[in-house]
Amino acid sequence: FGKYIKHEEKEEGDEITMIYGDRPDYESTSDKSKYTHEVKVEMPDIGDLKGGTIETWYKRPGDVIHRDDVVCDIRTEDFTFGMVTDDDFDSIMGKILVEEESGVVDPGTVIFTTFSEEKHHGDSGDEKDD
Repeated sequence: FGKYIKHEEKEEGDEITMIYGDRPDYESTSDKSKYTHEVKVEMPDIGDLKGGTIETWYKRPGDVIHRDDVVCDIRTEDFTFGMVTDDDFDSIMGKILVEEESGVVDPGTVIFTTFSEEKHHGDSGDEKDD
């Protein structure tokens, strides 16, 4: 998780601008029993150190999260953005730890968990030698 989509505020509503590169290395699977590695996802630090409020959750516990899915909208004093997945594999939404509109959450606070396959997090043994 590390890519964010900024929603530009407009009087008629929000406009979402998304630009993605081609990612042929993306991996997807439908066997949820393999998703055993828990990942704690934190409120991002967008540089203002003020945190943000979870405005809307788009994923619920048990939902499959695909690459480039918007998981939630986060509102700051200056703008609202969608928190987007950028992993090259699917994961499963775990627990939501911060409810919608529950107040400002500090950067670094765990806001939800996901589960993914262990093979994506272990030592793959294919590091480059110098």
